[in-house]
This record gives sequence, C-alpha cells and structure tokens, in this order.
Amino acid sequence: MKPDKVHRVLTPRTVPSLRSFGAAIVLLALGLGARSDHFEINKQLEIFTDVYREVHQHYVDPVSSSKLMETALHAMLATLDPYTNYIPESAVEDFRSENTGQYGGIGASLSPRGKSMVVSSIHPGASADLAGLHIGDELLDIDGTPLEGLDMNQVFRLIKGSPGTSLDVTYERKGKKTKTSLKRVEVRAFNVAYSGFVADGVGYIYLANFMNKASDEIKTAYYELLKQGPVKSLVLDLRGNPGGLLDEAVRTCNLFLPKGQEVVRTKGRDRASEEIFRTTANPMDAEIPLVVLINSGSASASEIVAGTLQDLDRAVVLGQRSFGKGLVQQSKPISYGSQIKITIAKYYTPSGRCIQALNYADRAEDGSVRAVPDSVRSRFSTRGGRTVYDGGGIDPDVVVPEPKGSALLDGLEDQWTVFDFANEVAENKPESFQPGKFEVDDRLYARFVDFAQKRGFAHQSYSEQLMARLDTVLRLEGYGDLSKELESLRQQTLKMKSNDLDRQRARLAPWIGAELCERWGYLPGRIEYVLKHDEETQKAVELLRKPEVYSKVLKP
Repeated sequence: MKPDKVHRVLTPRTVPSLRSFGAAIVLLALGLGARSDHFEINKQLEIFTDVYREVHQHYVDPVSSSKLMETALHAMLATLDPYTNYIPESAVEDFRSENTGQYGGIGASLSPRGKSMVVSSIHPGASADLAGLHIGDELLDIDGTPLEGLDMNQVFRLIKGSPGTSLDVTYERKGKKTKTSLKRVEVRAFNVAYSGFVADGVGYIYLANFMNKASDEIKTAYYELLKQGPVKSLVLDLRGNPGGLLDEAVRTCNLFLPKGQEVVRTKGRDRASEEIFRTTANPMDAEIPLVVLINSGSASASEIVAGTLQDLDRAVVLGQRSFGKGLVQQSKPISYGSQIKITIAKYYTPSGRCIQALNYADRAEDGSVRAVPDSVRSRFSTRGGRTVYDGGGIDPDVVVPEPKGSALLDGLEDQWTVFDFANEVAENKPESFQPGKFEVDDRLYARFVDFAQKRGFAHQSYSEQLMARLDTVLRLEGYGDLSKELESLRQQTLKMKSNDLDRQRARLAPWIGAELCERWGYLPGRIEYVLKHDEETQKAVELLRKPEVYSKVLKP
C-alpha cells in the first residue's frame, strides 16, 4: 500500500502515530519490492543458464558456446532499441575507432559491388592516393586474402593496423591486375568536409559528423573564411550528419550562443543521467545571421544543434524534417574486455521538447515500433514565441520538399552506370579544371547517353511496375478483357520511356558532374560543384540576402 493511500484511508483520529506507521509501511514496501525484483532477476538468470547448458550438452549438432551467447545477447538487446548494443572484446577496438574517427588505414573508402569491393573515394595525399589507386578500382585481395565473400567489417579489419606498417593490395582496373604495397597512416575522419563561399559574403560550412574537435574545426573554417573576405552571414550544413558526441554538439552551439546558456538537458531513469549542459565560453559570433540545413539523415547531435538554435531563435532551420533521435547512449565496460553501449537517457532542448520519433517502449503486438503520430505531438514555444513540436524530429522553419524519386535514377545507380561513365571520362581531366566553373555540356552529355545505350542500360519505370501489378489483379478478378487496353497504354509508355535520358537531363547532368569533380578534385571538389546546383543552399542564400525576410521567419 502506498503512503498516499494510507493517508486517505487512515485519519489521525484512528491512528495516533500515523507518521511512524506510514514510514514503516513505506520501508516494508521498498524491501518487498527490492526482494521481488531480486528474486525475478535470479529466477530468469537461472532459467537462461539451464537452457544454455541443456542446448550446449544435448543439441544434435555441436554448438559454439561463444557464438550462442553472443547471439542471445544481441537478440535480447534488440528488443530495447537499435542503439543499445553488446560489443565483444574482438570488436572494441573497431568501436573506439568508429567513435574517435581515428585509425591506421590507407585513406580510401570502399563500397561492395557484387562479390567485390570497389574504391568509392580517396583522401588526398593518403597512401592510397600516393600509390596511384583511383576511384573505381576493384580490390581483389589484401595480403593474399581474397576479398570475395567478405563483408565490409571483415575487409575493414584487413586494412586497419598500426600506422607505419605495410600491406599488399591487388586491384583491377579495366581488366588489368596490379599489385602494390601501401603503408598504413593515421587516418582521421574530418568533421568539416568543406567550407567556402556560396555567394558574396555568404559563408558555408559542411559538417559531416560530430567526432572529436568538431567545434574546433568549425571555428577554424570560419576564421579561414574571414581571411578570404567578409562573412556577412553563414550556412551551417548538417544534412546527412548522423551525430556523434554530445559535448561537441554543445560546443558547436556555444560558437553562436552567449556563455551560460542552457543548450540541452538529459533525463533518464537513473538520476546520474540527469544533467544540464550549458555554454561555457564566449561565442565565436553571437550575431551573424545563420541558416542551418537539415534533412531526414540529420540525427542525434545534429538535431541538438538545430533544435537548440531554433528554440532560441538564433538560426533559421531549412530543409526537411530531421530523423528524430532523442536518445543518449553511453558505453560501459563489462567482463572480459567487452563493453555495452546502452541508452541511458533522453535529451531535451531548451524549450523542453524531446524530438524522439519512435517509442521503443510501446511496441505493437507484432513487435514493430510505433512512430509518434503528428496528431499527438505536443506544442512548445521558442524564446520568441514561435510554435515548435516534440516527438518527431526537428521541423524546419522553411520547408524545401525533397526531390521526388525516379525509377530512371534508381536504375542508373543500381547498375553503376554514372559511376562507370565517370571512371571512363576521368582520364581526360581539363587543363584548367575548377569545380566551381565546371559544367556538363551538350557534347559530354551526349557521350553519356551513348555510353548508357551501348552497355544496354534498361530500367523498369514506376508506371510499368504499376501496370504489371494491375494486369495481375485484372486477370485475378476476371477482367482479362481490359488487358488489351492496358497493353496499349504500356506500349505508349515504352515509347515515351525511350527518351527518359534526355527528358531527365536536368537531374542527371549534375550527378555526372559531381562524380567527375570528385575524381578530379576529391570530395571538396565534388561538394563545391554540387553546391551550385543545390536547391536548399540556393534557398538559404536567398533568405540570407533578404534581412527583412530572415527576421520575419524568426519573429513572425
């Protein structure tokens, strides 16, 4: 019986020593509760041990004890949320590298293609670059170990090692196999992938993640821009940024907010997880007009920065609704060198909202997770009185719809058509190449169309996919006679589809240009080129160039 019920049922007239009586009941209840929990935990552990022992001793085929246990641990934690994970001792070093962004490697990213691994990007000046590897090269083996059949983690472990050590790589380019030796170097994933000017006086910083020193890199990029010319306004691009360190999110906000400002607070079941994070230093620039770009790939620390600057009316948030991850994780060491990364709290922006989109504690009968419906999202207010909502990511102040999908673009990506075309053309780099001035002209685009047709590129349009399903339904329902009309429509669609490469040139040409600029100018070259064709960046520039419109968004 709870103390409040005791006070309602028993009055001071009937119980002279009510306070001591109530306290005794509370202590008794707590003792029974703790004993009950303890008993239940021991009971379940005993059951689990019995099952584990019986399976190990009597299952028809031999079983691996460690694999069986690891599978059980992963399955157990998967019922909680995707972010609570068991990390075996063998994977702890990879986990540390992933969180620090530092490891011994060759400075190249790989992507699986069929049964092989293909170089998808190269860091300038790293060992892969110096050894002459190109984007598109197919890696066949590392130190004599064939890569066919290996997943990305297995390949990553072959490449990783202590800086200064060597590895032998065999790769294939246009049918020719080459073996070369590469020296591992300390590879550090940079947080700021690019910075520059996107218009006169409008600075731009693209932050790819929130690893160590993310805020320092932003500050360095900003002061480098100041050396090039006056920075009257700034675009901070967090699109596709999956997050990272909470402290770096706070320090990033501190660059634009005064000292002592609450940025975010965390709350969990454990009181130790409850904490308020404030800015601790003077800002880099507390007045500069600021636009933050987000999309559905902006998560966690990115949402803290976007949400906090929005709550305090310090920046205009532009783009699409963010991912909606309002959970905080912490890694803890456990037995035998293993670790567990566990969700310990939810975080709340200054207005008091938590933007977690999925409620992992409230699952449907089939185990699926429910998203928070827009209809039940709670309203909150920014410092200036604007309405914002919790429970579904950060809603941008200025919405720029995401480009619609295209079966043509999907087909070109699945078949690596643009990627392979760029590899073929990249050999002829223009003498005076500048990413900001490069364009895909008529001649180059015609060459791409010819390339796609000669290699037999074909795709099934969304219309064809729908008509195929409709034809099946018509026949099932006995309306087969209508199939003739449907066939006529299909033929007309095929005739129009034959011109898809020409009709969608406006979307394809920038993609081709981006691939070429990355081969000629690495990742910064690609970003510089893409920004010229990026609708959201142009919208941000337009907004920053009109102070009255910018102010109206923040103070409607």
